Amino acid sequence: MNFLAPIFLAGAAAVVLPVLFHLVRQSARRRTLFSSLMFLKPALPRLTRRNKIDHLLLLVLRGLIVVLLATAFARPFVRKAVVVPFAGTPVKRSVVLLDTSASMQREGLWGAACRHVEAAAQSAGANDDLALCTFDEGIVSRMSFEEWRRTPVQNRPGLVRERLAGLKPCWAATRLDRALIRAIEMLELEGADAGRASAREVVLVSDFVEGSVSDELAGYNWPKDVRLVAHRITPRNSWNVGIHLSADTVSSGARKDEVTKVRVIHAGMGGLGQVEIGWADANGRFMSAPIPVAVAEGRERVIPVPAAGAGSKAERLVIRGDADEYDNVVYVAGQERETTRVVGIGRVTEGSGVGPLYFLERAFAAAPRLAVELKVFGPEAQIESDWIGEAGLVVVTCGVEAGVAELLRERVMRGGTAIFVPLDAGVAGALREFPGCERVVMEESRFEPYGLVTEIDTGHPLFAPFADARFSDFTKVRFWKYRRIDPQTVPTGRVIASFDNGDAAIIDVAVGSGRVLIFAAGWHPADSQLALSSKFVPMMHAALELSAGSAPENRWRVGQPVPVRQLVRSNDGPLNIVKPDGRTVQLGDGESIFSETDLPGIYTVTGVKREIRFAVNMDAAESRTTPMQLDELERLGARLADTDRPSAVASVNEVRQRDADAESRQGLWRWFIAAALMIVFVESVLAGRAARAVVDRTAQVQL
Repeated sequence: MNFLAPIFLAGAAAVVLPVLFHLVRQSARRRTLFSSLMFLKPALPRLTRRNKIDHLLLLVLRGLIVVLLATAFARPFVRKAVVVPFAGTPVKRSVVLLDTSASMQREGLWGAACRHVEAAAQSAGANDDLALCTFDEGIVSRMSFEEWRRTPVQNRPGLVRERLAGLKPCWAATRLDRALIRAIEMLELEGADAGRASAREVVLVSDFVEGSVSDELAGYNWPKDVRLVAHRITPRNSWNVGIHLSADTVSSGARKDEVTKVRVIHAGMGGLGQVEIGWADANGRFMSAPIPVAVAEGRERVIPVPAAGAGSKAERLVIRGDADEYDNVVYVAGQERETTRVVGIGRVTEGSGVGPLYFLERAFAAAPRLAVELKVFGPEAQIESDWIGEAGLVVVTCGVEAGVAELLRERVMRGGTAIFVPLDAGVAGALREFPGCERVVMEESRFEPYGLVTEIDTGHPLFAPFADARFSDFTKVRFWKYRRIDPQTVPTGRVIASFDNGDAAIIDVAVGSGRVLIFAAGWHPADSQLALSSKFVPMMHAALELSAGSAPENRWRVGQPVPVRQLVRSNDGPLNIVKPDGRTVQLGDGESIFSETDLPGIYTVTGVKREIRFAVNMDAAESRTTPMQLDELERLGARLADTDRPSAVASVNEVRQRDADAESRQGLWRWFIAAALMIVFVESVLAGRAARAVVDRTAQVQL
């Protein structure tokens, strides 16, 4: 039995009053003086029945009346006695979504969220259906509808507590849209299987921050009979400062004179956020002087942080001064620059001026991520075969011997890149050694007064640095002369750049796993202004990356799959990935994607010639903890329940309302009042008889 107002049970203590009344000795109200007693000495009367109860039954009845009245005022009810209108039909079917994203690590959130879920389970009726899921970037079912039904009613709250035990927030981002859509799909599937009509709702327990993603709800058709009960959990601290890598930051960590740009985010309501940023060791101690930073409320700042210094192995940037530390660390994995060989075949000088190879040497002088080892072989020099076999890029400006042409062909077939700049007729002969170029024909030609490149294929990797419209204009680069190449003589070729007269400027020919790039004009001043323009160096680096591959990215987001084989540039043999917590995950021969990026930190790939390290960081959106307006969900189509509250008070009130309804329906207090009245009647009858008996005995004594 439960009580709606249990404080009235304290009135049952009044049961002692009848006992006291029975034990109190009634003294005479009036004194009568007798003359015969004037000479006697006064003495206290001797009481022989003071502590003896005369009418035990009356005492019990009077005490029972007090207890019944106190119980009636406490408004008793039996919770399990709630009547369901249709037997076997659930009153309500609910999917409870519990947010486990990174922002839920803030102080005071997780415990309150779990208590809220437990309250939802406690308030569920005997015939209600309930399922429990947790979500961040994905959604995980923790308790199905079938498990809820199989569990006895009295054990269901315990089952929910058992499933919540051991859970904690992770490091992933918040995808509200996918979680809500998946919850509705669960309700739809359950309804189709059971064939029973019921009220349906999604109970969403989250901190509802602005960083939550809800884009996919914009095009989703929310069912009319599914309501959203949104419960916001409020943290103890109203503000938060987080640190993340800026999009344009240097990520190689190879050069100690580089700076790392970080984005500092101040969310919430905290006025001016003042923190310190610096490189730290594994224990969180600053390894250099920290940088003081002040960020206004609701603003973000990009801060350049200098390298920790020569010889330093710092791989983490830390913020100090923020109460919630879950987003106060960002990881930057240091890498040694890769060494790639570039071979030039031809003369450095051409006539009275410099040739294309002169500018090639200077184009790779300061590669930020690749350490380029370049060697130029003259037309008559003995070319070393190992250089050709290991070269990432080969530039040919003159004719070569048949043996060298064979080495070039083999290297390109295995994935290398060769650039042919036909300054003389011998280059065409070497070019004909490649499949698809056997019939190539070239003809010397000039522009009057000059020519321009007016069409380029910005989708080709060679022009990837110029994909932005601001940089794709080549009309300021003038060309004086070129070699006219008929594209029909290169049937497998693809024209990726054209002059303003329609002739091909650059032709790309796929050969095996590699490619051959034919430049109709050289980039040296005798042919054009290309080498003196800002386009030349990015083009040469893009050409090198065609074979060497783009410099591997070494920072990723939590939950993002990492193409490890691409990072290590090896498709053979197993790989071992050491996670930040020290666990090792093996990647088999047929596997190329590593998906266990569930922790922020530095991951190390072993099992290859050169150890590769990459960084995984939390999504910056999880630091944008300013509370979102729930009206935004309603604008996207969600049907919010009328009883939505921003705290856990809503569930408590719902339980109280259910109890009040049960008490009002059962009306047990009326029976207690009726029982008390009946006992009062019996007690009055018995007390009257007892009083008459006393009067009769007194009259007999007087007679």
